Amino acid sequence: MTSLDPSLLDQEFPGAEEDVLYFNTAGRSILPQSVLAVGDESLRRKCTPWKGMGPVDVLASIRRRYATIIGCDEADVAVAPSTAYAMSLAAKNIGNAPNVSRGQSIVVLENQMASNVIPWQHLCQDRGLVLQVLSEPKGDVTWTEHIITFLLTRAPENPDVAVMTLPVVHWGTGRSIAVARVSAVLKQRYPQSYFVIDGTQSIGVLPFDVRALDVDFVACSVHKWLLGPYGASLMYLAKQHHSQWLGLDHHDRNRVGSTNPQWDTVGAMGPDGFPLEFMAGACRIDAGGHPNPIILPMVAAG
Repeated sequence: MTSLDPSLLDQEFPGAEEDVLYFNTAGRSILPQSVLAVGDESLRRKCTPWKGMGPVDVLASIRRRYATIIGCDEADVAVAPSTAYAMSLAAKNIGNAPNVSRGQSIVVLENQMASNVIPWQHLCQDRGLVLQVLSEPKGDVTWTEHIITFLLTRAPENPDVAVMTLPVVHWGTGRSIAVARVSAVLKQRYPQSYFVIDGTQSIGVLPFDVRALDVDFVACSVHKWLLGPYGASLMYLAKQHHSQWLGLDHHDRNRVGSTNPQWDTVGAMGPDGFPLEFMAGACRIDAGGHPNPIILPMVAAG
C-alpha cells in the first residue's frame, strides 16, 4: 500500500471545499488532478489518432504497480472492465473445475455487494450448487468470528463448501473481515475449496498481501481507493490456475506472438485460423478489445 504525501493534497484535490469533510471514498473517490490530466490528454489524442494513442506499455505499468500494492508478481495480474465481469469470469472457471459438483455450497454474506453474489447465483442454477448466505452476526460478534464458527461447527452431513467469496470490508456496514484467518480455516477444513475476495472496499487504503493468505482470485474496482476512473477492475489469479483458467471472451491480445508489431500488418491468420497458444500468466484472462487508451492510462496514474 502506498501513501500520499500530505504536501500534495492541495495540489491533487484543489476542488475540496473548506466546509466539507468527504468520507465516501469507499463509495467513490475524488479523482486526483494528476489522473484527470492524464485522462484529458488521453481523450484529446482521439482528435489526432494519426499521432498515436499514447504509451503502448500501459498494461505492463498497471500490472507492475498493482503487484507492488497486493504483494504478487506482475504475471499474476489481469485487467477487466468491472468487478461484476471479474466475478462472472471466476464463477465460470470454478464451475468448470472437476472438483466442483452438484450439491456443494457457495458461501456469501448477508447484503453482500451484488457484483459478488449474482454471478454465483447463476453458477448455482447452472451446476446445481447451493447458495448459502451467512446472516449478519449479532451483538459484539465480528464477521471473522462468525465465519470461522460457521466453518468449524458445520455438521458433517452438510454439503462441502466449494467456494467462499467475501469482501475484506463489507460495503454496506464497513465491518472488516480478517481474511487471512478465514482462509486458513477454510483451506484446512475444505482443502479443495476456492477462496475468492472482492477487495474493492479496502485495497489501496488497508494493508493487503496475497502472500499472507491462500486465495485463488481477487478482484478490485479502481474507482475507489485506487483513485482511478470508472470502467476497470484489476484481477489477481493464483499461479496454480494460470494454465487452466480462461477469459470470458476470446481475442488475440493474450496469444503468443500478438505483441509483434507485424501481427496486424502482415497478418497472423493461417489456413487453420489464428494461433491459439496463450501467453504465460494471468494475462490469459484479460478482457478483450484494444486496451482502452483513455481509461487505462488513468488507472496507471492512479
